[in-house]
Amino acid sequence: MRAPCRPVPAMLGLFLAGLVLALDLAGAAQQIPTPPPGRMPGPRPPWGRREPPPTPPRPPPQPPAEPRISEDSADKEASGKYFVFVDYDYIFTLELVENKVPILSFANITDKRLQLSPGGILLYMRGRRYPVRFLVMDTGNDREHVTIPSTKMYGHSSFGYALKGDFDGMQKLDKVSVKVLGEVLQFEPVSRNEFEVLAAKINRINLASPDIRDDYRVLRIPIKGKRTRPE
Repeated sequence: MRAPCRPVPAMLGLFLAGLVLALDLAGAAQQIPTPPPGRMPGPRPPWGRREPPPTPPRPPPQPPAEPRISEDSADKEASGKYFVFVDYDYIFTLELVENKVPILSFANITDKRLQLSPGGILLYMRGRRYPVRFLVMDTGNDREHVTIPSTKMYGHSSFGYALKGDFDGMQKLDKVSVKVLGEVLQFEPVSRNEFEVLAAKINRINLASPDIRDDYRVLRIPIKGKRTRPE
């Protein structure tokens, strides 16, 4: 009987090496997560990505609601508590509120930077002048206010201040004016209703408009007050 043949040592080494490699590959394959059905591994191509839903367009800005017109006969006539000056360079409004504090607001439509000082704000009643000492800036906190001796009126900007001064006994006014660049801007007295309507229109002005006259025409803003030069 013929004796069985033994494997050659070199062939046995190759067989064992191949077996080890096969086991290693099988173990690595178990560690790789299987992608979910219907999806290829790796980044999704751009044309296969889901686009986010379109953002709905924003509604156009709505104009402010028109102020309610008071039916009180006292609000239909000039009471000495509301004054305005409006032309194509400057807008000023002065309102005497319930606590007898004058509120002065302004808009500089020009390119110039101007200086507004309390001494240039003239308040009169029956020939008596009520001197303005300081400008008071509201900070949003009733307990905190900033008092300044003067302010700058920058081009194409607007701001407002409460006026602080010797206002004892001042119930109303009959003459208001402001000195600007050697001119006196005389305010026009108006009723409360006219003041509220005009203020709502002024709030819609584009101070950077290339043609402010067009804004005035569209909003129907009238020219108020007059300019004079001191003698």
